[in-house]
Parts: sequence; structure tokens; C-alpha cells
Amino acid sequence: MYHCAGCGAVLFKSDGKYESNAPGLVGWPSFSEVAKDGAVELRDDDSFGMHRTEVICKNCGGHLGHLFDDQESKTGKHFCINSCALGFKKQDV
Repeated sequence: MYHCAGCGAVLFKSDGKYESNAPGLVGWPSFSEVAKDGAVELRDDDSFGMHRTEVICKNCGGHLGHLFDDQESKTGKHFCINSCALGFKKQDV
């Protein structure tokens, strides 16, 4: 499970992680969906002269990254998340 580095809230599951080849988005951890509904908040971000959707930790308000459309994802969505914003905890299944 991937957790918020700021507060420890569960954000993403390992099985939702994938390798994206989307231009400009390569190199950042990519997830197709959140671990559970309500884990993140989505906000409009019009900074730097472009429109994006910012991904925020619902629990602590920490910036995680951005959400983009991506046909390579099983959901058609690409949560492009900063690796510094995540912690990983192995869990037995």
C-alpha cells in the first residue's frame, strides 16, 4: 500500500500502479485509481498558464501530484504522483 508521506493515510494500492508512456509524464509513479473512495480530493489547478487537476490528500491537505487522462490506464485516468509525497508499507495479503 502507498501512504501519504505527510500523515500516513492510505492512498493507492500496488495493483493500481502501472508504467505510463504518456508524453511528459514518464518517470513519476503512475496509478490508475485510488485505494478507496474519498482518499484524495481533486482541485482545479490553473497555475503556470495551463489547466490541470491537482490531487490532494483528503486527510491532511498535502499536495500529491496531478490527474490526467491516459488511455494506457485500466481506468483511463492517470494519477501522476510525486514519489516524495508517498510512503510504501508492505502488507501481507
